[in-house]
Amino acid sequence: MPPFRLALPLLALLMVAGCESSEPPAEAPLRSVRYERVGADSAAEHTTYSGVSRSSEQSRLSFRVSGPVLRVQVEVGRQVEEGELLAELDSSDLNLRAAEAGSSVAQARAQSRQAQADYQRVRALYEAQGASRSELDAARARAETAQTSMRAASSRAAVSRNQSQYARLTAPSAGRVSLVSLEPGENVSAGQTVIVLESGAQQEVTVAVPENVIARVARGAEVEVSVAALDDRTIPGTVFEVAVSAQSSTYPVTVRLDEEPEGLRPGMAADVRFSFENEEEALDQVLVPGVAVAADPEGSFVFVLDTDGEGFGTVHRRAVSVGELTDRGIVIEDGLEDGELVVTAGVSRISDGLRVRAPALASDEPSPDAEEG
Repeated sequence: MPPFRLALPLLALLMVAGCESSEPPAEAPLRSVRYERVGADSAAEHTTYSGVSRSSEQSRLSFRVSGPVLRVQVEVGRQVEEGELLAELDSSDLNLRAAEAGSSVAQARAQSRQAQADYQRVRALYEAQGASRSELDAARARAETAQTSMRAASSRAAVSRNQSQYARLTAPSAGRVSLVSLEPGENVSAGQTVIVLESGAQQEVTVAVPENVIARVARGAEVEVSVAALDDRTIPGTVFEVAVSAQSSTYPVTVRLDEEPEGLRPGMAADVRFSFENEEEALDQVLVPGVAVAADPEGSFVFVLDTDGEGFGTVHRRAVSVGELTDRGIVIEDGLEDGELVVTAGVSRISDGLRVRAPALASDEPSPDAEEG
C-alpha cells in the first residue's frame, strides 16, 4: 500500500484531536473567602465567639396532661398557622373521666333539689308549729351541704372537660417547627417539651461569653455575624440581651440580626465578632488574627485581597514580619499598611493570584443617607 494512503487516517485522527483540544476547559467555581480590614481600627480588640441562629420568639410547647401520643401532624421544618393542630394524645380515659364527672354533677343536683324540698317542707311545718327549731336548722344545713356538693361536682366536671381538650396541642402563633420530640404510641408527661416553634420575625444568635470578657459587652453594641452556610456572609447585628447570671462559667449573650438574609434558618452555625475599644493600644500597631498568618521555608506571609467592588477579587501573597502573639492576634511589624484587606480563613486553600468571591464587609457598605448624598 502506498505510504500516502497510510498517512491519511493518521492525519484525520490528528485533526480530530486538535479540534477536541481546542475546546476551553470548564471553569471551576470561585472560592469564597473571609477577610477583614486591618490597621484602620487597630485600637480596637476583636473577639469572635460561635453560636447558633434562632428566631427571636421561640415557643417550647408541651401538653398540660399526660398520656400516650395518638398522632403527630407536623415534622421539622414545617410552616404552620396559628391554631393548627400539631399533635394529639389518646383522650379515651380523659373522656371517660369527663363523663363520670358529668354523672356526678347530675346526682349532686338531684340531691340538692331533694334537700331543698325537705327544707321547705320542714320550714312550713315549723311556721305551723309542727316542727321544732332544731329540725328546721338541720333541714337547712342539709340543703346548704347539698348545694355546696353540687357546686364542687360541677367544678370537677369542668376540670375533666378541660383535660379532654388539653389532649390537643395547637400552634399558639404562625411559625416554623424546629423540633419534634415525640412519636405515636409514646407516653409523654405533662409539661414535657415535645415541639419547638420558631415564630419571631427577626433572627437571633446566642453565644457564650467567658466571665473575663462579659463586663465589656454592652446592650446595643454593634457586632458582625458570619454564617458558614451562607458562604460566610457578614451580617450586621446588635447585642440585644446580656445575661446577668453565669451558666457553666460563661454568660449567654443574645445578638439580634439587623438584616434578614435569604436562606438563613434557625439552627445554623454562626460566628459573632465583637469589637472592644482599647485606648492603651498604639494606633500604629497592626494586628491580624493568628489564622491569617502562614509560614513556609521562605518566611511568614499573608494573603492581601484586592476587590473589584462587585463581590469578587484577587488574592496576592505578601511577605510580612511578625511580632509578638497577643490574646487579640499577631502583631505585624512590617509588610502591611492601614486599611488593607487580609484573608482570615482558608489561607491553606488559596494561592497567589487566585480570583475569589469576596462579599462586601458590613462596615464598607454605604448607608442610605450616603447614597442619597
